[in-house]
Amino acid sequence: MRKIELFPDLFNFSGSVHGGVLASLIDISIGSAVRSPLYENQRFSTVELKINYIKPANGSFLLAKSSLLNRGATLVVGTSEISNDQNQLVAIGTATFFIKESAY
Repeated sequence: MRKIELFPDLFNFSGSVHGGVLASLIDISIGSAVRSPLYENQRFSTVELKINYIKPANGSFLLAKSSLLNRGATLVVGTSEISNDQNQLVAIGTATFFIKESAY
């Protein structure tokens, strides 16, 4: 779960949170869920990200709740739901991450 406070720089001209901010929050929150079960020598990167914007996001903070849907040998798929400070769903997303062994 990730919580971010909203600052004026995150809002677009219509007064709601910019869609790119929501995309980043989805990517980061699912990435956190992906990272937890990895071994020390494994790294990961996003290979696909999909977002559905449900309603304009505004308020004092956003909360992202993420979970993993499937983990294979090299690919992990997760999902995230973003809610505002009134517990209203503002966006949902899925992401696929590639897992690889690292030499360092």
